[in-house]
Amino acid sequence: MSEAIEGTVFVAGDDVNTDEIIPARYCATTDVQSLGQYALEDLHPSKSPGGVAFNPGRYDILVAGENFGCGSSREVAPMALIHAGIKAIVARSFARIFYRNAVNCGLYLSRNTEMVEGVSTGESVSLDPSEDSFWEGLAPIHRTIIESGGLTAFNKSGKEAPQVSAEPRPMTHGQKILAKAAGLNYVQPGMTVFADVDKAITHELVLPVAAKQLEAAYGEGFKIWDKEKLLVTVDHTVQIALIREDGRSREMAEGVARFVEDQDLPHAFLPLAPFTSQGICHVLFPEEGLLEPDILLIGTDSHTCTYGAFGVLSVGVGTTDLTEVMASGRIWLKVPE
Repeated sequence: MSEAIEGTVFVAGDDVNTDEIIPARYCATTDVQSLGQYALEDLHPSKSPGGVAFNPGRYDILVAGENFGCGSSREVAPMALIHAGIKAIVARSFARIFYRNAVNCGLYLSRNTEMVEGVSTGESVSLDPSEDSFWEGLAPIHRTIIESGGLTAFNKSGKEAPQVSAEPRPMTHGQKILAKAAGLNYVQPGMTVFADVDKAITHELVLPVAAKQLEAAYGEGFKIWDKEKLLVTVDHTVQIALIREDGRSREMAEGVARFVEDQDLPHAFLPLAPFTSQGICHVLFPEEGLLEPDILLIGTDSHTCTYGAFGVLSVGVGTTDLTEVMASGRIWLKVPE
């Protein structure tokens, strides 16, 4: 049973995006604990109703409006908030990828804003996650993952999520792909299922962090579930050094190269010369013939959905999702409309 969460509140407005939560200039690092000091550094003044800047280490509970965490798929957004001292976020709604990343990180989330109605920045409140009302509107499995301490802890605990087929019904193409991947005859919108991934794509901003998590959770020398199914490129930060000094980007690219060698990955596209890339992942992988229709694909980039043009059910995810897919080949997904 979860213990009460007590502390000082910071209130934010609507549409707080991931660039405001943790600016991109800090994201090229495997030291995620260091990100806490930069949390909400770029929050627009119009999104701070209290008229004060966020001070990492001062606040325990974040209260927000609609669409909190919109923007990119960077899991460093909830990570930065956690390392800034935030223990829970209460918002009217969460952006999809931020929500799943926060669940995977074990960050307590609630949509029950009645618990904090009228609260202002600097005030103290107490939340009780042992009450069902705290979890109003969240899927039970998401509560279980959060209370387990995050997705890796949940998976390693041996807990199982029962999978029951929906009643016979017409399904979209994407729903049919997901039903097959989950081993079910039918799915329906809103269900959460655990499904087998056919392909996973990633790049230098995420893979080194996921590799570090994989080793910490499963041990040095652990081999991923299927090396043929992981597609890797270096395309996000490789040219930053042409315009400013940035040793961290080079370190991230080097981290990718080490992981590719350690895992003997056949579908990795590393720089052929300094400051170059073999191509942007969303163009390169289709050009190389590494995709096929009717598969479930996940990618650590919010533009991953573009693979739908190839008849692929493709979903943008975060670092912990990649870590756990590399470990087991499985992922939890909410069935789309």
